[in-house]
Amino acid sequence: MSNNLKKGAILSLSLLLTTTFSISTAIPAMTRFYAGYSINQVEQLVSLPSLAVMLIIMLHPLLSRLISKNVSIITGLILLFVTGIMPLFSQDYTYVFVSRMIHGVGVGLINVYAVTIINESFSGQERAAMLGYRGAAEILGNIICTFIAGQILSLGVSWQYSFLIYAASAPILLLYLLFLKSSKASGPVSGSVPDNSVGPAASGAVSEAAASWKNYILAFIFYGLCGMVIVGINCCNTIRIPSLVIEKGLGAEAEASILSSLRMGAGFLAGISFWRFEQRLGKQLQPVFFIALGIGELAIAFSSDIFMLFIGSLIVGAALSILTTSIFQNAAEYFPLSLSDKATTATLVGCNLGSGLASYVLYLIDCLNDKMYTSFLVFGIIFLPVGVILMIKKKRRS
Repeated sequence: MSNNLKKGAILSLSLLLTTTFSISTAIPAMTRFYAGYSINQVEQLVSLPSLAVMLIIMLHPLLSRLISKNVSIITGLILLFVTGIMPLFSQDYTYVFVSRMIHGVGVGLINVYAVTIINESFSGQERAAMLGYRGAAEILGNIICTFIAGQILSLGVSWQYSFLIYAASAPILLLYLLFLKSSKASGPVSGSVPDNSVGPAASGAVSEAAASWKNYILAFIFYGLCGMVIVGINCCNTIRIPSLVIEKGLGAEAEASILSSLRMGAGFLAGISFWRFEQRLGKQLQPVFFIALGIGELAIAFSSDIFMLFIGSLIVGAALSILTTSIFQNAAEYFPLSLSDKATTATLVGCNLGSGLASYVLYLIDCLNDKMYTSFLVFGIIFLPVGVILMIKKKRRS
């Protein structure tokens, strides 16, 4: 029972890590409120925390020497609460801009530890399952917060009240203090290391004593780029789906929040089933879900009714969840334990760079065509053939 509670406390640390985008359903209302600002400037308020998260993660090797894990996590949770609800007290653009940046600092102080605690405490199938559950916990937190934010807006109140969702950091802080603060992470259980389905193939076992991070620089960059692309696409989708629903005349903010929650619900179910997909598909896991991602994005782009948009959103949500988790799983298996922290840091830097650049990517796409469906069309055209090419290559190697 105590072990299960500790696992629950570990997973709870991930509940709010991706909720910076949960207020996306308020973008249409915020755009109307900030009439003197462009939609891209308003969208920056949503994606901005990711840049701060990336900076803190990059500084993690230094910060981990200055402050302990407990101090980092507790400080991060306090910042999540305080800065999360700050827009309730003032809606000045600069004020909200700064509060969102500091909010990202809070997320960054927690982010690396939420993954490394799992990598250090579990191994083999149990680690794969926990990483899947961790990804599912991120999505579950996002689902709940997005849904609540949308329901708050449906009450007819002003957009800033949607920021009340960040008060959820208080009970998570309590869980951490009760079950994890004084506990010591157990060492990983010994077990076999499965072959990677992504990334450079290891040519043999590398002893941790002889491992040098300098030999892994290209691998750090590779996994960081993978995280940047997958998470960046997810954030672009999260930002644009509410506006797409309204542009197509398929609903308002409340309907958009429900649709976003259902999309993340598909991601949640995929996350908790990750290890099953991995066992069944093996090295074809990523090609299959890249193809699914491309199909889902195209379905959203060409949707003419809410049902088609719903189906496309479910496919995309599940595919992105599996692809994101697979990056962390393959990185954990590829790098020796002594480099686990650095590997997680590199991957998370890429993930948050993708989040932070999402609004800028959308701006570039808008230069081609400013219709809300265009980004989904571009992503579909790119990733459907990518999945097919990867599948053919892996079949040839097998």
